[in-house]
Amino acid sequence: MTRTTSAAAPSLRTELLVTIAILAAAAVVVAAVGAVLLPSPPDGARGALYLGALVAGDVGVFVAFGAYQLRRLVTRPLDEAVAVTEAIAAGDLTRRLPDAGTREFASLSASVNRMTDNLLEEQGQRLRAEKLATVGRLAAGIAHEVGNPLGAIDG
Repeated sequence: MTRTTSAAAPSLRTELLVTIAILAAAAVVVAAVGAVLLPSPPDGARGALYLGALVAGDVGVFVAFGAYQLRRLVTRPLDEAVAVTEAIAAGDLTRRLPDAGTREFASLSASVNRMTDNLLEEQGQRLRAEKLATVGRLAAGIAHEVGNPLGAIDG
């Protein structure tokens, strides 16, 4: 059961590259805004402190947005996949992985869901085989119970 959204979803690589490009552009904008709009840095130690604060703010924005994007694109879908596969391994075959935002996670979701469907189908076939084996043993027991008196009468 492949979903059409997985073909239209961007790849994880593309999402991460776009995020890095946005982060780099944001860093340049923050630096430019800091250099143009904020008062000119004083000379000496205060100037170095001012420049250090500007760079620290720029790095802070870069790290915060990068952490958010990494969580959104990789960590959260991976955590969901682990939780669902642990539930399936524990025997809850009704659980399904949701379709994720990237092509790779959508492919993973489709594979795990297909595997779970196959497990359910195999479980149903095994149950039918066990029922048929039980009916066969019952029929053999009945044939034996009927056959013994008939054998004695025939003898």
